[in-house]
Amino acid sequence: MGLSESFSLLDEGDAAEAVYRCSVKLGFYEKEKRFPKKDTLRALISASINKNISVGEVLKKEFPHFLEYSSDIENLRREYTSYKISKNYLDYDDLLVYLRLLLENSEIRDRLASKYRYIMVDEYQDTNALQGDITYFLSENHRNIMIVGDDAQSIYGFRGASHENIMEFPKKFPECTLIKLEENYRSTQSILDVANAVLENMKEKYSKCLVSAKKQLGEKPHLLFFKDAHEEAEWTAEKIKLSRDEGI
Repeated sequence: MGLSESFSLLDEGDAAEAVYRCSVKLGFYEKEKRFPKKDTLRALISASINKNISVGEVLKKEFPHFLEYSSDIENLRREYTSYKISKNYLDYDDLLVYLRLLLENSEIRDRLASKYRYIMVDEYQDTNALQGDITYFLSENHRNIMIVGDDAQSIYGFRGASHENIMEFPKKFPECTLIKLEENYRSTQSILDVANAVLENMKEKYSKCLVSAKKQLGEKPHLLFFKDAHEEAEWTAEKIKLSRDEGI
C-alpha cells in the first residue's frame, strides 16, 4: 500500500489535531473566523469516507450552516490525505479504506478468506458501507457467514452506519436462512404492542411481531412530554423516590 512497516496510527484526538494543522496551512482560519472547528471538520471528513459520499452531500444533510465552505473542506480532505501519506500515518477510517482496497486484490482476498473461514458479525445494522464491502469480500467465496442485527435499531447513522447493509444482505447471499427472534424477554405485551404498531409503519423492514415471554399484559404505556432533559431527569428521579418510599 506504499506504507513502511513503521507507520503510526492516529487516534481521534490526534486526527482532529492533524486536520487543524492542515486547515491552518491552507489559511482557512485567517480569512474566515466562522470556519468549522477541528472536531467538526474531522467528523465531516470521516462521515464522507464512511458513507462513501462527497463532503458536499454530508454538509447538505448534517451541517447545512457550513455549506458555503464545501469546496474548502473538499480541499482540506485532500490536504489531510497527503499529510498522512507524507508522515506515514493512518487514522481509524484508513484501516477500513486500506483493507477494502487490499481485498480488491483477488490473491489477498483468497488468502484471507482461507484463513478466516467463518465470518460472524454482530450489530450488523450499525455497520457502514465500507464494513459491508469488507464483510462481503471476506465471505464471497466460502459463503460461511452469519450476521446478527435488528433493522429497527439502526441508530448510528450520524457515524456513517448504513441501514441498507442489513436490508441488502439476502440479496448478496440469496441462499441465506433468515431466523427471526420475536420472543422478547424484557417487556410486557402492552409495551410490545406499542412497539409493533410503530414498527409496522417502517417502509424498509423485515416483518416481525414481538411477543412477550413473560406472558403478562402489563400496564399500558404513557406518552410523556418534557421541555428539556433536566425536567425529564427530575421526573424520573421523583418517580424512583416515590417507588422507594412505597417499599418497591
